[in-house]
Amino acid sequence: MFQEYAAQGVKAILLCTTQRTGSTMLCEQMRATGELGYPGETLLPVTRLLRKNKTLQQPRYETYFSKGLQGQVYALKVMYRYAALVGKYLAADPDPLTSLYKTFAPATWVYLKREDRLGQAISRFFNIRTAQSHRVETHGASLMGKAKPISTDYNRHVDFDYLFLLQLREEIDADNQGWEDFFTRFALQPIRLVYEEIVDRHEHLNQIAQASGIGLHLTQLPETGLRPVRNQYSQKMRQLFESVQATLGLATPTHQNLLQATLQALDAQCPEKNEWYFFQKAMALTKANEPGLALESLEAGLATMPDFVEYYVKLAHLRARVRDGRQSAEASVAQSRLLFAADPESLTRLDNYLFHTYLRPHKRPQARHAELSAHRSEEDATEPPQEDP
Repeated sequence: MFQEYAAQGVKAILLCTTQRTGSTMLCEQMRATGELGYPGETLLPVTRLLRKNKTLQQPRYETYFSKGLQGQVYALKVMYRYAALVGKYLAADPDPLTSLYKTFAPATWVYLKREDRLGQAISRFFNIRTAQSHRVETHGASLMGKAKPISTDYNRHVDFDYLFLLQLREEIDADNQGWEDFFTRFALQPIRLVYEEIVDRHEHLNQIAQASGIGLHLTQLPETGLRPVRNQYSQKMRQLFESVQATLGLATPTHQNLLQATLQALDAQCPEKNEWYFFQKAMALTKANEPGLALESLEAGLATMPDFVEYYVKLAHLRARVRDGRQSAEASVAQSRLLFAADPESLTRLDNYLFHTYLRPHKRPQARHAELSAHRSEEDATEPPQEDP
């Protein structure tokens, strides 16, 4: 595939990385130079089909490859999590990773990682729970035309999950090791970039250009409009994780010791007992199968959070469990929507939250919209579905 480009003198830049390393920032910077290709996850759609064991039609060269082309430079971003699937699609060798290497062997290989693995895990955690990826402050960021601004407290009511964060950090370590093994196997010496070292600098772009034989001499960082998504709730999540980890030590996590360690950390971190405290305490109690105590905690914080509609979803869910014995998503949806029947704006926010939370997040937006519509009145059901960010 790429050989046809290479025959025309096109140079390749391969950005090897893992999720939430600032790779979108780097891609936007490269695009903004006008000289370093148009990098992105352009082969991600085919990996999703391959993951589902679907047979691909004869790949159309223009469909997947032309998106990464800018002048005489082709750039591609690949996450290790699906690198083998990219290689399988390229079909340059029976071994998927060898296929990836052979296809772009003359390329400039760039490896981007993040030193703060816990920070990366927390960023990935919020991304999974909220489906929000990027914070855009200006119209400068292209993001393939898909960028949408997010609020500064988008992650305000994501409940703490120690085990999931631990799992994500372990996956990051495994993916980083996967790239290291790849580079060793094929005797590659990639340009090594660390997010924390490049976030406010421009020299790395000149370094990539020089390695690719491109005459680029930047003196300042090009504006992309992207800003870090981390905020005070990112820091709160870090403090909770580190405190719980210190309390548990080498002990195997159980529902009971996790609950005790989490409540202890919350008491130390939130002496003022604000609404975030009551919410996190309630969610910890819910995970420990204490819905009655969880409901008491949520209701104790009710007066401090009257405008946060997502909160009511969880509150209604717990009320259904404790008072009526029902645990279905349908009961939560019906009860929660009644609270905002006369407020269209809040109802829209609530429905957007429901799409990503209770109504089977793995479904495509149209399918989730159809399922939610069953709980709406006839006049509501004609509203268009919300697309994933």
